Order: sequence, then C-alpha cells, then structure tokens
Amino acid sequence: MVTKYVKGNVDRGYTVGGVEEVVLILDDNCMQLQGMAGSRFIGPFLNTVQRWEQVLSLISEVIAVTLYCRTHLLAGLGFCLFYTLKSKKVK
Repeated sequence: MVTKYVKGNVDRGYTVGGVEEVVLILDDNCMQLQGMAGSRFIGPFLNTVQRWEQVLSLISEVIAVTLYCRTHLLAGLGFCLFYTLKSKKVK
C-alpha cells in the first residue's frame, strides 16, 4: 500500500508499504477473469475480459519490478553505509 511519509511536520512524499493484500486481490481477480474466459457465455464479453487480463498482468509486473528495485536499492544502500563506516578511521 502507498502511505504518506511525514517526518516531524514536513511532508516527505509517499512510501510503498506492504503489498501482500494488493497482490492477493490481484491474483484473485486474475483467476476470476480466467474463469470468465473459459465460460461458454463469453462471446459478447471476450474483448473486455482480454483487455482486463492485459491490464491486471501489467499491474502485476509493475508491482514485481517495484519490489525488485526496492529490495536491490535497500541492499545497495546497506552496502554503501557499511563501506562508508568501515572506511572511516576512528581517532
């Protein structure tokens, strides 16, 4: 979920929180669309169902890429912080 990030009284933008619930609902809707696509009564609704399948697939890919980037960004920041602290000499 997208949540507003405020530090003190300063609005710092938005952050991406846990997306488990969103992914669960997205998967459920994809399964429902697949069930509709397999129905013998799909005729008049085929184009609409196919378009929704494409849209939900794109949303799923965006979430996956966002999580991938966030994971690797945090890992990279952790490495940079460790390297910076290690390279400083304590006197």
